[in-house]
Amino acid sequence: MANRALAEEVRTVFEAPATKKRSGIFEKVATALGLIVRRVDELAALRERVERLEAGRLEYFGIHSANKTYRRGALVTRSGAMWLCENDTSTTPGESDAWRLVVKRGAFSP
Repeated sequence: MANRALAEEVRTVFEAPATKKRSGIFEKVATALGLIVRRVDELAALRERVERLEAGRLEYFGIHSANKTYRRGALVTRSGAMWLCENDTSTTPGESDAWRLVVKRGAFSP
């Protein structure tokens, strides 16, 4: 409702001859544009945050394959143990610092 009133005031002011009212509406428009710019900046920051969060999500890829490159957040199994990829790599779990052991191989149970 307030936006409709502001839009009507803007139309009225621009149809009228130049007055002090016109400078007042410019101040209101400048204030509104400032708010919009801040919201756009906030949205850009949130978008970046979502991208970082999604990039760090965990995803299970099954048994480790030597012919594959794994991204950070990948989970694989190798020799019965589960490994987490902490940095993009094509190395084998347990043979580089790119992997962290998450679950040791346990005893078989039915």
